[in-house]
Amino acid sequence: MWSLSLSVLWHRKKYKKGMLNLRKAVLIILAVCLVFASFAFAAPKAPAKLSFWVDGDANAYPGLFEATKQWNKTHDVQVDIIPLPGGDAYTQKLLTSFAGKASPDALLLDELFVPQFAKEGVIANVDKWARGAYPINAADLYDNALQMALYNGKYYGYPENYSWNVLAYRKDSFEKAGLDPNKPPKTWNEFLEYSKKLTTGGNYGFVVQPYDWWWFAWFWENGGEIFNKNFTKCTLNSPQGVEALQFYVDLYQKHHVVPPAAVGAMPTEGSHFNAETAFINGQVAMLQVGPWFTMNYATQRPDDVKNLMYAPLPVKDGKTIHASTIGGRIVAVSNQSKNKQLAWEFSRFVVETEVKYYQDMLKNQTPEQAVAKIPLFSLLVRRSSAKLAAFQHPLLKVFVDTAPQATLRPRYTNWVKPARTINQELQAAILGLKSPKEALDNMVTIINAEMKKK
Repeated sequence: MWSLSLSVLWHRKKYKKGMLNLRKAVLIILAVCLVFASFAFAAPKAPAKLSFWVDGDANAYPGLFEATKQWNKTHDVQVDIIPLPGGDAYTQKLLTSFAGKASPDALLLDELFVPQFAKEGVIANVDKWARGAYPINAADLYDNALQMALYNGKYYGYPENYSWNVLAYRKDSFEKAGLDPNKPPKTWNEFLEYSKKLTTGGNYGFVVQPYDWWWFAWFWENGGEIFNKNFTKCTLNSPQGVEALQFYVDLYQKHHVVPPAAVGAMPTEGSHFNAETAFINGQVAMLQVGPWFTMNYATQRPDDVKNLMYAPLPVKDGKTIHASTIGGRIVAVSNQSKNKQLAWEFSRFVVETEVKYYQDMLKNQTPEQAVAKIPLFSLLVRRSSAKLAAFQHPLLKVFVDTAPQATLRPRYTNWVKPARTINQELQAAILGLKSPKEALDNMVTIINAEMKKK
């Protein structure tokens, strides 16, 4: 009996000890599960999608759409690329989306808005990635193209395309006027002489385009500067500015080498006159154009491309300043994006893939095919593109040769207001409502007053 009691006690102790160990084991397992669960809840979930906005028709950016498709094939995180109406409507849509905290993760942005959007915190400072883990291919980008993405020395995007203006002229118009098409005008005086000879039989030599992007080339070639070195004062009304605008105005007011229809349409911003169409149809012999024009011409008049020729803009007599105005776009990251690093990784991928897409396409086409089908502004931003054989074609080579001459407008934090003022005053001068000096003085007064508010 005694031995039985001892046996029962021993088994009870063993049972209790076993239960205690079991409880400990259960507690340990629960603790481990809680730890893993806490990590699971704390770790940010990968986003299901990113959004990427572009301005303009989808057909304008086949390379970006193709690059986005490639990203979606090779990455878990998918990207929706969304084309939106361009121009002011796109800018307003962006601003509204940021105000409503519904902005896209990545966006195509006109370089003109980079200083403003960077200063106001609309787009993200991506400098640490652009110079680090996901770097910009700076060696392959022209220096003046890189400047489009910079504000106060920091990167706020990836340069996607850029363009500038050159002189387009018609071979057949030159020949009819007794001018050698292989000897385009090199100076302002030659340009004026050619314009007069080309203005005959209802056709005209040139079209003035009263917008800052076109006129600044003439202004810079005459040695003008938009702001002083300290960026505290607008200097458009300098003697160099007055002389450059007088030359531009005289083309219409004094020498009559500009179609009256072009000037009559100015108050409505050209709604009744299209300078490019007038050139393509042979009504105008010379015109400032950007690299997009080659494809436009080839699309509208494929059998007449032989009459399209290009040259650098003529320089001011007695000076050697070659100038042209840069315009372009960057891919930027929204400062509201919850996945900024991933959005930047995508931005880099989509731009680099787009360039390769176009360069590979160029290798498989004749120069004539390339002229008609490839958006040059996305290729010209790269030094490597200039090495491709197709860029020896006269309609492509001129842009390679003039790339170093192109100038970016000042990185003013709100260029929209000055640009609007400048354009209005340029029109007033060309229409004869104000003298060039009066128009420039008014520009400076308004812009300087605006600068003091900052």
